[in-house]
Amino acid sequence: MDCEAEIQTLLDAQNYDAVYAKFAKKSSSLLEAVGPKDIEKVYNLLIAIVSQAKQEELADLVPSIVNPIVSSGEENATIKLKVLSNLYNSIETTSHIRYSVFVAIVQLASTSNELDTVVPVLPQLESFFVSWDVDLDEKRRLILLLSDVLGQVEEFKNLSYEYLIQYLKTYQSSKSTAAYPKQVQETALKAVHQALTLSFVTNFSDLAALGPVQSLKTAHADLLSLVQIFVSGDVKAFKAFVKKHSGFVSKNELDEEKLLKKIRLLTLSSVACKYVDSTSDMPFSVVSDALEIDVVDVEEWVVTGIRSGLIDGRIDQVQKVVCVSRATHREFSAKEWDLLSDKLAGWSNNLKDILQVLQNAKAVASAAQQQQQQ
Repeated sequence: MDCEAEIQTLLDAQNYDAVYAKFAKKSSSLLEAVGPKDIEKVYNLLIAIVSQAKQEELADLVPSIVNPIVSSGEENATIKLKVLSNLYNSIETTSHIRYSVFVAIVQLASTSNELDTVVPVLPQLESFFVSWDVDLDEKRRLILLLSDVLGQVEEFKNLSYEYLIQYLKTYQSSKSTAAYPKQVQETALKAVHQALTLSFVTNFSDLAALGPVQSLKTAHADLLSLVQIFVSGDVKAFKAFVKKHSGFVSKNELDEEKLLKKIRLLTLSSVACKYVDSTSDMPFSVVSDALEIDVVDVEEWVVTGIRSGLIDGRIDQVQKVVCVSRATHREFSAKEWDLLSDKLAGWSNNLKDILQVLQNAKAVASAAQQQQQQ
């Protein structure tokens, strides 16, 4: 820095707040004046100086340090991330200032392809929000930022989609389009498109229930009809939709073959649900009819369904049946709640019977012990 005399004057006057501000605002010159091996050391000194400022003053100083680092590009990104991490850790854990530093870390990690350094701490994000005392708009901005940057990396697309849904869940349900800003409606459209195109997305009931998604029915009725097929429809309904809405799939940049594969897996899950806890097994012929495939291809689809986590079971090639042990319900309606209630009641009764047997055995053992003592 080329203002030693000015800083000395401020120090003589004991105007320390102005000294901290001067150091912070001139910090951008450090990136040009210092070599890579010394960047962290010099910034650690700067952080030690600036961190002595009062919390209200520090909130104004931090952006002057953070913004030049983020905007300086991906050169020496690992070192810069370490600097931002040191700054983050130097701030009180309950300080709202940590929010802006964390946002900067995410931005720099994204531009420098270092998001794998951020992902491990994301499970703690909700607790961070509480500690930082962020408001709803700040929470939304960070969640949407995470969805955007994670979506740029193939291995993190699942996390990106989860944060997209989490963002939409922050808006109260309303079927009126006017109830949501344009950005929210665009994000809802993005979520629907991703749900249809990403192979790992199989839960459509939660998506369809979101207020911002429901509000699309006016302007995007056909798209929402397609979503509803993936909520509870089957292969037959999907093919009927494609036939009725010629060109719709390609117009919306969707892949018909991939959609057909997804709806077949979801249909398989629905069919398999009927055979869970059943006295009979699921015949190949039933799967063949429901998925509209040849019987010889049933095994391959069942294996794919098991790998996707939608169903569990054992294939009996001799009997040409599938012994289903578990299947995923695509939507949880009153009927499913009733089934769950019945199962819980059955388990409760079984536990009571087991407890009674144990109590009886304990009583018999106690009586036998008393007789021995006599």
